Amino acid sequence: MRAAMTAQRHSLLRVVALIGVCAVLAAAVGWQAASAAPREAVVLNNEGVKAINTGNCQLAIVKLEQAWKLDSNYQLAKENLAIAYNNYGLQLQKSPKEAIKQFHKALYFEPKYATTAENLDGIITVMHKNPKAFEDRVALADEALREHEDIGALIEYRQALAIREDSSVRAKLNAVSRRVELNHRAVASGNSSSNTAADVDFGPYMAELQRSIKRAWFPPKGDKSKRVVVVFKVHSDGRASDVKVEKSSGVATADQAALKAIENAAPFRQLPEGAPAEVDIQYTFDYNVFPDERMASTATDTRVSQDNTARRSGNGHTMWPSVIATGIQVAWLIAALASIVVGLRGMALRDNAKLDKSKIILNVGVFAVLIWIVTVLLFRLHP
Repeated sequence: MRAAMTAQRHSLLRVVALIGVCAVLAAAVGWQAASAAPREAVVLNNEGVKAINTGNCQLAIVKLEQAWKLDSNYQLAKENLAIAYNNYGLQLQKSPKEAIKQFHKALYFEPKYATTAENLDGIITVMHKNPKAFEDRVALADEALREHEDIGALIEYRQALAIREDSSVRAKLNAVSRRVELNHRAVASGNSSSNTAADVDFGPYMAELQRSIKRAWFPPKGDKSKRVVVVFKVHSDGRASDVKVEKSSGVATADQAALKAIENAAPFRQLPEGAPAEVDIQYTFDYNVFPDERMASTATDTRVSQDNTARRSGNGHTMWPSVIATGIQVAWLIAALASIVVGLRGMALRDNAKLDKSKIILNVGVFAVLIWIVTVLLFRLHP
Protein backbone atom coordinates (compact mmCIF):
# COMPACT_ATOMS: atom_id res chain seq x y z
CA MET A 1 0.00 0.00 0.00
CA ARG A 2 2.82 2.40 0.95
CA ALA A 3 4.60 1.61 -2.31
CA ALA A 4 1.41 2.38 -4.27
CA MET A 5 0.99 5.70 -2.46
CA THR A 6 4.63 6.58 -3.14
CA ALA A 7 4.15 5.80 -6.83
CA GLN A 8 1.04 8.00 -6.84
CA ARG A 9 2.96 10.89 -5.28
CA HIS A 10 5.75 10.54 -7.81
CA SER A 11 3.22 10.51 -10.65
CA LEU A 12 1.50 13.57 -9.21
CA LEU A 13 4.80 15.46 -8.88
CA ARG A 14 5.66 14.53 -12.44
CA VAL A 15 2.34 15.85 -13.70
CA VAL A 16 2.62 19.07 -11.66
CA ALA A 17 6.10 19.70 -13.11
CA LEU A 18 4.79 18.97 -16.59
CA ILE A 19 1.91 21.41 -16.15
CA GLY A 20 4.43 24.03 -15.01
CA VAL A 21 6.49 23.47 -18.15
CA CYS A 22 3.33 23.75 -20.26
CA ALA A 23 2.43 27.03 -18.57
CA VAL A 24 5.85 28.50 -19.29
CA LEU A 25 5.69 27.33 -22.91
CA ALA A 26 2.19 28.71 -23.32
CA ALA A 27 3.39 32.08 -22.01
CA ALA A 28 6.36 32.00 -24.40
CA VAL A 29 4.14 31.05 -27.34
CA GLY A 30 1.68 33.78 -26.43
CA TRP A 31 4.48 36.34 -26.18
CA GLN A 32 5.89 35.34 -29.55
CA ALA A 33 2.46 35.54 -31.20
CA ALA A 34 1.93 38.96 -29.62
CA SER A 35 5.29 40.14 -30.91
CA ALA A 36 4.72 38.87 -34.44
CA ALA A 37 5.06 41.40 -37.21
CA PRO A 38 2.05 43.73 -37.51
CA ARG A 39 -0.30 43.05 -40.39
CA GLU A 40 0.63 46.34 -42.06
CA ALA A 41 4.31 45.36 -41.97
CA VAL A 42 3.49 42.01 -43.59
CA VAL A 43 1.55 43.72 -46.37
CA LEU A 44 4.43 46.14 -47.00
CA ASN A 45 6.89 43.26 -47.07
CA ASN A 46 4.80 41.43 -49.66
CA GLU A 47 4.54 44.56 -51.80
CA GLY A 48 8.30 44.94 -51.55
CA VAL A 49 8.83 41.37 -52.70
CA LYS A 50 6.60 41.94 -55.73
CA ALA A 51 8.59 45.06 -56.59
CA ILE A 52 11.86 43.13 -56.33
CA ASN A 53 10.60 40.42 -58.63
CA THR A 54 9.56 43.00 -61.24
CA GLY A 55 12.96 44.72 -61.05
CA ASN A 56 11.65 47.90 -59.41
CA CYS A 57 14.24 47.99 -56.62
CA GLN A 58 13.64 51.61 -55.62
CA LEU A 59 10.00 50.91 -54.86
CA ALA A 60 10.97 47.68 -53.08
CA ILE A 61 13.39 49.56 -50.83
CA VAL A 62 10.74 52.11 -49.86
CA LYS A 63 8.17 49.40 -49.03
CA LEU A 64 10.59 47.17 -47.14
CA GLU A 65 12.07 50.07 -45.17
CA GLN A 66 8.56 51.01 -44.10
CA ALA A 67 7.93 47.42 -42.99
CA TRP A 68 11.18 47.35 -41.05
CA LYS A 69 10.42 50.69 -39.38
CA LEU A 70 7.04 49.39 -38.25
CA ASP A 71 8.76 46.41 -36.63
CA SER A 72 12.56 46.51 -36.36
CA ASN A 73 12.52 42.83 -35.29
CA TYR A 74 10.81 41.73 -38.52
CA GLN A 75 13.70 39.59 -39.76
CA LEU A 76 12.05 38.63 -43.04
CA ALA A 77 11.66 42.28 -44.04
CA LYS A 78 15.34 42.89 -43.22
CA GLU A 79 16.43 39.95 -45.37
CA ASN A 80 14.33 41.10 -48.31
CA LEU A 81 15.53 44.68 -47.83
CA ALA A 82 19.11 43.45 -48.10
CA ILE A 83 18.22 41.72 -51.38
CA ALA A 84 16.54 44.89 -52.69
CA TYR A 85 19.63 46.97 -51.91
CA ASN A 86 21.88 44.34 -53.48
CA ASN A 87 19.86 44.28 -56.69
CA TYR A 88 19.64 48.06 -56.83
CA GLY A 89 23.42 48.18 -56.54
CA LEU A 90 23.63 45.88 -59.54
CA GLN A 91 21.39 48.21 -61.53
CA LEU A 92 23.76 51.08 -60.68
CA GLN A 93 26.96 49.34 -61.79
CA LYS A 94 27.70 52.07 -64.32
CA SER A 95 27.89 54.47 -61.36
CA PRO A 96 30.23 52.61 -58.98
CA LYS A 97 30.09 55.26 -56.24
CA GLU A 98 26.33 54.93 -56.07
CA ALA A 99 26.38 51.15 -56.42
CA ILE A 100 28.79 50.72 -53.52
CA LYS A 101 26.39 52.58 -51.20
CA GLN A 102 23.66 50.08 -51.97
CA PHE A 103 25.93 47.11 -51.34
CA HIS A 104 26.97 48.66 -48.02
CA LYS A 105 23.35 48.94 -46.95
CA ALA A 106 22.64 45.39 -48.06
CA LEU A 107 25.48 44.11 -45.87
CA TYR A 108 24.31 46.23 -42.97
CA PHE A 109 20.91 44.53 -43.00
CA GLU A 110 22.29 41.07 -43.79
CA PRO A 111 26.01 40.85 -42.82
CA LYS A 112 26.26 37.17 -43.83
CA TYR A 113 24.93 37.75 -47.34
CA ALA A 114 27.80 36.20 -49.33
CA THR A 115 26.41 37.32 -52.69
CA THR A 116 26.54 40.98 -51.67
CA ALA A 117 30.05 40.57 -50.26
CA GLU A 118 31.15 39.29 -53.67
CA ASN A 119 29.35 42.13 -55.43
CA LEU A 120 30.98 44.67 -53.11
CA ASP A 121 34.44 43.27 -53.85
CA GLY A 122 33.63 43.37 -57.55
CA ILE A 123 32.55 47.01 -57.56
CA ILE A 124 35.62 47.98 -55.51
CA THR A 125 37.75 46.34 -58.19
CA VAL A 126 35.89 48.34 -60.84
CA MET A 127 36.86 51.45 -58.83
CA HIS A 128 40.53 50.45 -59.32
CA LYS A 129 41.02 49.47 -55.69
CA ASN A 130 42.00 46.18 -54.11
CA PRO A 131 39.26 44.72 -51.86
CA LYS A 132 41.88 42.59 -50.10
CA ALA A 133 44.10 45.58 -49.23
CA PHE A 134 43.77 47.03 -45.73
CA GLU A 135 44.72 50.55 -46.85
CA ASP A 136 42.14 50.59 -49.65
CA ARG A 137 39.31 49.50 -47.32
CA VAL A 138 40.27 52.17 -44.77
CA ALA A 139 40.38 54.80 -47.53
CA LEU A 140 36.90 53.78 -48.66
CA ALA A 141 35.65 53.99 -45.07
CA ASP A 142 37.18 57.44 -44.55
CA GLU A 143 35.61 58.66 -47.79
CA ALA A 144 32.21 57.35 -46.72
CA LEU A 145 32.61 59.14 -43.41
CA ARG A 146 33.36 62.44 -45.14
CA GLU A 147 30.18 62.01 -47.17
CA HIS A 148 28.14 61.29 -44.00
CA GLU A 149 27.55 57.70 -45.12
CA ASP A 150 27.92 56.11 -41.69
CA ILE A 151 26.73 52.68 -42.81
CA GLY A 152 29.32 52.62 -45.59
CA ALA A 153 32.03 53.61 -43.12
CA LEU A 154 30.86 50.93 -40.70
CA ILE A 155 31.04 48.17 -43.32
CA GLU A 156 34.43 49.24 -44.70
CA TYR A 157 36.05 49.63 -41.28
CA ARG A 158 34.84 46.14 -40.43
CA GLN A 159 36.27 44.76 -43.65
CA ALA A 160 39.58 46.50 -43.02
CA LEU A 161 39.83 45.06 -39.50
CA ALA A 162 39.04 41.61 -40.86
CA ILE A 163 42.23 41.94 -42.90
CA ARG A 164 44.38 43.43 -40.15
CA GLU A 165 43.85 44.68 -36.61
CA ASP A 166 44.61 48.36 -36.02
CA SER A 167 43.84 50.37 -32.88
CA SER A 168 43.09 53.66 -34.65
CA VAL A 169 40.72 51.99 -37.13
CA ARG A 170 39.09 50.14 -34.24
CA ALA A 171 38.45 53.47 -32.51
CA LYS A 172 36.88 54.86 -35.70
CA LEU A 173 34.69 51.78 -36.01
CA ASN A 174 33.50 52.11 -32.40
CA ALA A 175 32.60 55.76 -32.94
CA VAL A 176 30.63 55.17 -36.13
CA SER A 177 28.98 52.08 -34.61
CA ARG A 178 27.58 54.22 -31.80
CA ARG A 179 26.10 56.67 -34.28
CA VAL A 180 24.55 53.93 -36.38
CA GLU A 181 23.14 52.25 -33.28
CA LEU A 182 21.60 55.51 -32.12
CA ASN A 183 20.02 55.93 -35.54
CA HIS A 184 18.71 52.36 -35.32
CA ARG A 185 17.06 53.11 -31.97
CA ALA A 186 15.25 56.03 -33.54
CA VAL A 187 14.16 53.92 -36.52
CA ALA A 188 10.56 55.08 -36.19
CA SER A 189 11.71 58.62 -36.99
CA GLY A 190 12.36 57.76 -40.65
CA ASN A 191 16.11 58.02 -41.29
CA SER A 192 16.67 60.57 -38.52
CA SER A 193 19.13 60.52 -35.67
CA SER A 194 20.31 62.46 -32.65
CA ASN A 195 23.45 62.60 -30.51
CA THR A 196 21.61 62.48 -27.19
CA ALA A 197 22.09 60.31 -24.14
CA ALA A 198 21.46 56.64 -24.81
CA ASP A 199 19.38 56.11 -21.63
CA VAL A 200 16.57 58.43 -22.81
CA ASP A 201 13.87 56.83 -24.95
CA PHE A 202 13.59 59.17 -27.95
CA GLY A 203 11.59 56.73 -30.11
CA PRO A 204 8.09 58.24 -29.53
CA TYR A 205 9.46 61.79 -29.64
CA MET A 206 11.28 61.23 -32.92
CA ALA A 207 8.22 59.56 -34.45
CA GLU A 208 6.11 62.61 -33.61
CA LEU A 209 8.82 64.95 -34.89
CA GLN A 210 8.87 63.07 -38.19
CA ARG A 211 5.11 63.33 -38.59
CA SER A 212 5.25 67.08 -37.94
CA ILE A 213 7.97 67.60 -40.54
CA LYS A 214 6.23 65.43 -43.15
CA ARG A 215 3.05 67.45 -42.78
CA ALA A 216 5.02 70.64 -43.41
CA TRP A 217 7.04 69.28 -46.35
CA PHE A 218 6.00 70.20 -49.89
CA PRO A 219 8.68 68.80 -52.22
CA PRO A 220 9.04 70.25 -55.70
CA LYS A 221 8.15 68.18 -58.73
CA GLY A 222 10.95 66.50 -60.64
CA ASP A 223 11.87 63.50 -62.76
CA LYS A 224 14.87 62.30 -60.70
CA SER A 225 15.24 60.90 -57.19
CA LYS A 226 17.14 63.18 -54.79
CA ARG A 227 18.26 63.23 -51.18
CA VAL A 228 18.75 66.19 -48.84
CA VAL A 229 20.31 65.89 -45.38
CA VAL A 230 19.40 68.69 -42.97
CA VAL A 231 20.83 69.25 -39.49
CA PHE A 232 19.37 71.41 -36.73
CA LYS A 233 19.14 71.79 -32.98
CA VAL A 234 16.05 71.20 -30.86
CA HIS A 235 16.00 72.95 -27.48
CA SER A 236 14.29 71.67 -24.32
CA ASP A 237 11.23 73.84 -24.99
CA GLY A 238 10.88 72.47 -28.56
CA ARG A 239 12.40 75.43 -30.40
CA ALA A 240 14.49 74.68 -33.50
CA SER A 241 17.66 76.58 -34.37
CA ASP A 242 20.74 76.41 -36.62
CA VAL A 243 18.76 74.79 -39.44
CA LYS A 244 21.09 74.13 -42.37
CA VAL A 245 21.73 71.76 -45.26
CA GLU A 246 24.46 69.27 -44.45
CA LYS A 247 24.29 67.39 -47.76
CA SER A 248 22.72 69.08 -50.75
CA SER A 249 20.63 67.34 -53.39
CA GLY A 250 22.21 69.55 -56.02
CA VAL A 251 18.85 71.20 -56.69
CA ALA A 252 18.26 74.51 -54.91
CA THR A 253 14.46 74.22 -54.82
CA ALA A 254 14.65 70.77 -53.21
CA ASP A 255 17.09 72.01 -50.57
CA GLN A 256 14.90 75.03 -49.79
CA ALA A 257 11.79 72.86 -49.49
CA ALA A 258 13.57 70.70 -46.90
CA LEU A 259 14.68 73.74 -44.87
CA LYS A 260 11.20 75.23 -45.08
CA ALA A 261 9.67 71.99 -43.78
CA ILE A 262 11.77 72.16 -40.59
CA GLU A 263 11.04 75.86 -40.06
CA ASN A 264 7.28 75.42 -40.58
CA ALA A 265 7.05 72.31 -38.38
CA ALA A 266 8.76 74.02 -35.43
CA PRO A 267 8.30 74.51 -32.56
CA PHE A 268 8.17 70.84 -31.66
CA ARG A 269 7.02 69.24 -28.44
CA GLN A 270 9.27 69.66 -25.39
CA LEU A 271 12.16 67.20 -25.21
CA PRO A 272 11.48 64.06 -23.15
CA GLU A 273 12.37 64.00 -19.48
CA GLY A 274 16.05 63.35 -18.85
CA ALA A 275 17.17 64.79 -22.18
CA PRO A 276 19.91 67.46 -22.29
CA ALA A 277 19.12 71.13 -22.79
CA GLU A 278 19.46 70.75 -26.55
CA VAL A 279 19.98 67.95 -29.04
CA ASP A 280 21.41 67.84 -32.54
CA ILE A 281 19.14 66.25 -35.14
CA GLN A 282 20.09 64.96 -38.56
CA TYR A 283 17.08 64.50 -40.83
CA THR A 284 17.10 62.97 -44.30
CA PHE A 285 14.59 63.95 -46.99
CA ASP A 286 14.28 61.41 -49.81
CA TYR A 287 12.66 62.51 -53.08
CA ASN A 288 11.78 59.17 -54.66
CA VAL A 289 10.79 59.06 -58.32
CA PHE A 290 9.88 55.53 -59.39
CA PRO A 291 10.45 54.49 -63.00
CA ASP A 292 7.87 52.51 -64.93
CA GLU A 293 8.33 48.86 -63.96
CA ARG A 294 8.34 47.88 -67.62
CA MET A 295 11.37 50.10 -68.13
CA ALA A 296 13.39 48.72 -65.21
CA SER A 297 16.93 47.84 -66.29
CA THR A 298 18.66 44.54 -65.68
CA ALA A 299 22.31 44.15 -64.73
CA THR A 300 24.38 42.11 -67.17
CA ASP A 301 27.97 42.71 -66.01
CA THR A 302 29.50 39.29 -65.42
CA ARG A 303 32.07 40.62 -62.95
CA VAL A 304 29.47 40.59 -60.19
CA SER A 305 26.85 37.99 -59.34
CA GLN A 306 23.16 38.64 -59.01
CA ASP A 307 20.43 37.30 -56.76
CA ASN A 308 17.24 38.99 -57.90
CA THR A 309 14.70 36.80 -56.13
CA ALA A 310 13.26 37.75 -52.75
CA ARG A 311 13.57 34.97 -50.22
CA ARG A 312 9.87 34.76 -49.36
CA SER A 313 6.87 36.90 -48.59
CA GLY A 314 4.25 36.98 -45.93
CA ASN A 315 4.35 35.98 -42.29
CA GLY A 316 3.36 32.60 -40.92
CA HIS A 317 1.30 34.11 -38.16
CA THR A 318 -1.22 35.54 -40.62
CA MET A 319 -1.81 32.55 -42.87
CA TRP A 320 -4.53 29.87 -42.64
CA PRO A 321 -2.04 26.94 -42.41
CA SER A 322 -0.77 28.49 -39.19
CA VAL A 323 -4.31 28.75 -37.79
CA ILE A 324 -4.98 25.09 -38.61
CA ALA A 325 -1.68 23.99 -37.08
CA THR A 326 -2.40 25.95 -33.93
CA GLY A 327 -5.86 24.34 -33.68
CA ILE A 328 -4.31 20.87 -33.97
CA GLN A 329 -1.77 21.73 -31.28
CA VAL A 330 -4.47 22.93 -28.89
CA ALA A 331 -6.66 19.85 -29.49
CA TRP A 332 -3.64 17.58 -28.98
CA LEU A 333 -2.78 19.28 -25.68
CA ILE A 334 -6.36 19.06 -24.39
CA ALA A 335 -6.51 15.35 -25.24
CA ALA A 336 -3.15 14.73 -23.57
CA LEU A 337 -4.10 16.56 -20.38
CA ALA A 338 -7.45 14.72 -20.33
CA SER A 339 -5.56 11.41 -20.49
CA ILE A 340 -3.43 12.47 -17.55
CA VAL A 341 -6.49 13.43 -15.50
CA VAL A 342 -8.24 10.12 -16.31
CA GLY A 343 -5.11 8.19 -15.40
CA LEU A 344 -4.72 9.99 -12.05
CA ARG A 345 -8.36 9.50 -11.17
CA GLY A 346 -8.09 5.80 -11.94
CA MET A 347 -5.02 5.47 -9.72
CA ALA A 348 -6.74 7.40 -6.94
CA LEU A 349 -9.52 4.77 -6.80
CA ARG A 350 -6.94 2.20 -5.60
CA ASP A 351 -8.57 -0.49 -7.69
CA ASN A 352 -5.84 -3.01 -8.46
CA ALA A 353 -7.83 -4.29 -11.43
CA LYS A 354 -7.75 -0.81 -13.02
CA LEU A 355 -4.35 0.30 -11.69
CA ASP A 356 -2.28 -0.95 -14.63
CA LYS A 357 -4.75 0.49 -17.14
CA SER A 358 -4.69 3.84 -15.34
CA LYS A 359 -0.88 3.88 -15.40
CA ILE A 360 -0.91 3.23 -19.14
CA ILE A 361 -3.39 6.06 -19.73
CA LEU A 362 -1.30 8.37 -17.53
CA ASN A 363 1.93 7.52 -19.33
CA VAL A 364 0.28 7.97 -22.73
CA GLY A 365 -0.90 11.43 -21.63
CA VAL A 366 2.55 12.37 -20.36
CA PHE A 367 4.16 11.15 -23.58
CA ALA A 368 1.60 13.09 -25.65
CA VAL A 369 2.39 16.31 -23.75
CA LEU A 370 6.11 15.79 -24.39
CA ILE A 371 5.38 15.38 -28.11
CA TRP A 372 3.31 18.59 -27.97
CA ILE A 373 6.21 20.46 -26.38
CA VAL A 374 8.65 19.30 -29.06
CA THR A 375 6.15 20.14 -31.82
CA VAL A 376 5.55 23.65 -30.51
CA LEU A 377 9.28 24.34 -30.19
CA LEU A 378 9.96 23.15 -33.74
CA PHE A 379 7.03 25.16 -35.11
CA ARG A 380 8.19 28.35 -33.40
CA LEU A 381 11.86 27.95 -34.26
CA HIS A 382 11.14 27.08 -37.91
CA PRO A 383 7.87 28.79 -38.93
